[in-house]
Amino acid sequence: MQSKGVVKFFLVILALVCLYQFVLIFPTNRVENDADTFAANKSAGDPAMEKVYRAEYLDSVSTETVFEIPFVKKFTYQDLKAAQLALGLDLKGGMSVVLQVDLKDFIKALASDPNNETFNQALDNAEKRLASSQSDFVTLFVEEWQKLADGEKLADIFVLNEKLRSEINAETTDGQVGTILRTKANENVSLTFKLLKERIDKLGVTQPNVSLDEARDLILVELPGVDNPERARNFLQAAAKLEFWDTYRASDAGIMEAFLQANDKLKQLEAGNATETTNESTFEVVRNYGIDSLGNVDSSNYTLDTIQKLNDLASDQGPLFDMLQINQANAFAPSVMGIAGKNKKDAITEMLERPQVKNLFPSDVKFLWSKDPISLDAESQAAIGDNQYELYAIKMPRGQNIAPLTGEHVTDANPSQDSQNGEVVVSLRMDNEGAKIWGRMTTAAANDNNREIAIVLDDEVVSAPRVINPIVSGDSQIQGNYTVQSAKDLSNILQVGKLPVTTKIIQESIVGPSLGKDNISKSTNALIYGFALVVIFMILYYAGGGIVSIIALAANVVFILGALASYGTVLTLPGIAGIVLTIGMAVDANVIIYERIREELRAGKTVLASIRDGFQQSYSAIIDANVTTLLTAFVLAYFGLGPIKGFAVVLIIGVLSSLFTAVLVARLIIDWWTGKKDRTMSFWTGWSENILANVNIDWIGKRKIGYTISGILILISLVSIFTKGFDLGVDFKGGYSYTIQFDKDVTAQDLRETLADAFGSTPVVKAVDTENSFNVTTDYLIDDTADDAADKVLAKLHEGVNGMVGGSLSLDVFKNSDSQGTHIVSASKVGPTIADDIQDSSFESGFFALLLIFLYLFIRFSKWEFSMGAVLALFHDVIITLGMFSIFWGILPFTMEVDQAFVAALLTVIGYSVNDTVIVFDRIREFINTYTGKSKQEIFNLAINNTLSRTLITSCTTLFVVLILFIFGGGSIKGFAFALLIGILVGTYSSIFVASATVVDLVKDIKIKNVEKKKEGTFTRAKA
Repeated sequence: MQSKGVVKFFLVILALVCLYQFVLIFPTNRVENDADTFAANKSAGDPAMEKVYRAEYLDSVSTETVFEIPFVKKFTYQDLKAAQLALGLDLKGGMSVVLQVDLKDFIKALASDPNNETFNQALDNAEKRLASSQSDFVTLFVEEWQKLADGEKLADIFVLNEKLRSEINAETTDGQVGTILRTKANENVSLTFKLLKERIDKLGVTQPNVSLDEARDLILVELPGVDNPERARNFLQAAAKLEFWDTYRASDAGIMEAFLQANDKLKQLEAGNATETTNESTFEVVRNYGIDSLGNVDSSNYTLDTIQKLNDLASDQGPLFDMLQINQANAFAPSVMGIAGKNKKDAITEMLERPQVKNLFPSDVKFLWSKDPISLDAESQAAIGDNQYELYAIKMPRGQNIAPLTGEHVTDANPSQDSQNGEVVVSLRMDNEGAKIWGRMTTAAANDNNREIAIVLDDEVVSAPRVINPIVSGDSQIQGNYTVQSAKDLSNILQVGKLPVTTKIIQESIVGPSLGKDNISKSTNALIYGFALVVIFMILYYAGGGIVSIIALAANVVFILGALASYGTVLTLPGIAGIVLTIGMAVDANVIIYERIREELRAGKTVLASIRDGFQQSYSAIIDANVTTLLTAFVLAYFGLGPIKGFAVVLIIGVLSSLFTAVLVARLIIDWWTGKKDRTMSFWTGWSENILANVNIDWIGKRKIGYTISGILILISLVSIFTKGFDLGVDFKGGYSYTIQFDKDVTAQDLRETLADAFGSTPVVKAVDTENSFNVTTDYLIDDTADDAADKVLAKLHEGVNGMVGGSLSLDVFKNSDSQGTHIVSASKVGPTIADDIQDSSFESGFFALLLIFLYLFIRFSKWEFSMGAVLALFHDVIITLGMFSIFWGILPFTMEVDQAFVAALLTVIGYSVNDTVIVFDRIREFINTYTGKSKQEIFNLAINNTLSRTLITSCTTLFVVLILFIFGGGSIKGFAFALLIGILVGTYSSIFVASATVVDLVKDIKIKNVEKKKEGTFTRAKA
């Protein structure tokens, strides 16, 4: 073999890289063991506190040097974890979300005329289209504007904005404006992504995975080990827009009168009478029940007597007062305009924002709600219910929606305790400019009857403290019923800074740690058993050559794991499936080479000559077969999302590593062994020497039988596909999906009926392989974009499940994936945007995979008939695989969802099937130039018969591994493995009876090239 030195060099480099990655495991384990010991000693047996103390210990050492390689590098714990292979959520448990960057408000903020009706309608239309379109928001907005504008130029909306004045003028076209807006949006999306990564680093999650999909303004976040989803959601979605505003008081002149006028106006609008009359009696209410200027009221303890006064005064007053209990009779804190239930906030805001109503209030008024509900005594809760929020009226300076002081001037934020009452607060320190503004604001407030200043976070009032004395030091506090953890989280968020654009969760998945451990155990077993089967077969069949292939295979697995760790890949369940599949397919190159060596030996050549010519004659087939698999994997990596992209990366690395180890490393070992005197190597055992050696079957003559069988299978498949359909997973149809573990015997039918009553529609309920575990999928409220939509769905699910288990199941226990009773072990939400995205990306990946394979084969074989034969065979394989999934759905005792994992399996089948086909085609191309006197049928039959041993052996070794994966891989991967089983069987069949047979019928005649007799020492074909 030429260039042995180069191969040895890369082999040493790869070995050192892998050794480096694996060595770092030991100090990492030592630190984590110390954390476990520390947590166990501190927690006194409390599992919840043990997690807290463990995280606290690891956080404390995350930036300290815990390991050192002399003269090379010092490692912190964070460095050690970053250098190792990260486990995905399905293996470790945790939370995964897809965040949509919301550009609607961003574009609105850039507009110099944000109240333009056409502009706002275009924004609303674009937002609706975004839910089912694959275009970005800016593109959709420009398209909607052009539909509605009736010749009005988009530039007119932005031309007066100071930030855009140098780029947009009266002559700028709509297309150019769209390009400018897209550029600005890209800058802000990238900054949002950067700031989110900084936030997540402060969340205390080990090995988070954060990536940006720039084309669709999506941010993908994986947080392994997270056991508090609500905290993580707040960390990810909080914009951290901190503002300080002056406030109105309810006693200020004209404020209560405006509320009463607004109430009368709304009453008239409802009745269809928009006259300007006002109920004079309502003014008497304000005059008789005005509050004093200081308003010394404790808003944290409202009494039933006070609430009753409000009910009496506001009874039968109209639409607004039916929902809002206004601040009369000295009831609430001075700056509170009124209170309302959580479910009424949006309706009240909508009323107050109506132009006819808004004009009744001072022009500088802006209404905001409190972030948290008020504290009520038991009697008050019984009278009006809990979850009551306060309404504030803040003052906009000069009528502009720009806060006098913002979080941009905050230089430091830390959790602390209030010196007076001991409450947990967030202490703020401001820069010099901020301190000056804060000093002016607090001085003015203190001199104006000790007025309140509203501290607003993300357009919600977190506190509105009264100012007793001016504060000129630049220090302040945020109060708001904080725990130590939530105060620390808010401090971290404020330290990182405000997100330039807001984000919203459109897909969410939560996996409990117990499910992750189960997946690891089963997948590891499948990996070991599959590897063992391949080892046994290769040694029994290829003797010494088999031992070499096993050494190369072991090196392959080590190199794959080392490369994945170095590349920073997150290993998921589909990723493990990719490794298992790679083990099965890695022997393919060895089989191709060894079968060729065996042919040379049967032709009478020496062992050394057979090895030399066997390798040389195999390179073309090996390259063609692996390039087609790589093309499929590249398409999958480009179009896939989340775990499927990870599967593709594993497959790509696996194929490249397999080529290096099976072809180059194996050759190096064989040459080293046989290069010494009196050493030889065998490539068969006694029983395997002549297996499939002299096959002579007229495959092409039987192609019509194959056509008939294929036609029947395709027809049955299509009938089932179009009549029965598929069990579409939540990935494709959108919705909420939960896996629930019960602690008692439950049937799927009983659960389905109970939840149908709770949801108002029948959910999909399926048993999973674990006893008394069920998957529940529902589209209940999937189109609801409210922040609490997921909580409402969970509440309904809990309502139904609680009724089944006796009525004593608390919501906290039910949603805790680590609890012992009936509980949710995993949950996911896929919004319509992601569902449509996944569907489109699936079709696109399939189309482009087939197109690339067609083009590659056309280039390699110079005849479109070969490309067409291969692509038709692939269509054949895909349709039958789809058909089997449809036919056996509901029959076989495991989940057969069509989801992202199934798409990965289908594309793997495409790559595997074309691999088989290309091996046959490659031998046909060789024989065309070797046998000048044979017909095309004879050449095709000879090629198929000569490659039959390779086809069957590779299929068997791959089937061994996939079958083990199917048996031991667990319920979450059975559907994936089943698709591969069907695909491998059908793909092996189609390479003979579809691909080759189709080419025979498409090609009228094969032009035979006259070639000279090959020189001695090269392969000489034995007579057929």
